[in-house]
Amino acid sequence: MSTITQKTIQLPSYICGRPISTDSQLLVHYPYDNSLVGTVSKLGPDHIDSLIEESLAGGADTTRYDRSAVLNTARELLLERADEFANLIRMETGLCMRETQYEVVVLAMYFNLEPAKHSKTTDKFFRATFLRRARSEKFSRLANHSDWLLRSPLSIIH
Repeated sequence: MSTITQKTIQLPSYICGRPISTDSQLLVHYPYDNSLVGTVSKLGPDHIDSLIEESLAGGADTTRYDRSAVLNTARELLLERADEFANLIRMETGLCMRETQYEVVVLAMYFNLEPAKHSKTTDKFFRATFLRRARSEKFSRLANHSDWLLRSPLSIIH
């Protein structure tokens, strides 16, 4: 068996966009040879309480256009680094690159959804159907894939 050598990635966890590093680490191993590929800071109850408090405090109200602009920027950044993200997924899950590239394409497609383009109604939910948006035949199973999505972000209910 050949061993893939890769630098171990050390990542913080994030709360409301802020990185949180802790001494407690979650170790991520490559499934095929059990080599350590990364670590992520574990969050404790205090961190979760802080997250809930900040979420309940709310933030600025955003329009559909604002949310769409944020998602389009995220999509562009994801696609610029698509191979890097596909490789990270591969190292964590053990899936082949073909499968992890597919996962990145699907995620980019979700970021590209703009509610105004997909439904003329103001319903709370809308159905998003993907029709072979990927040019490569290796992603042909995206045809007729559909999901129900919310127009507005969820909030914590208290």
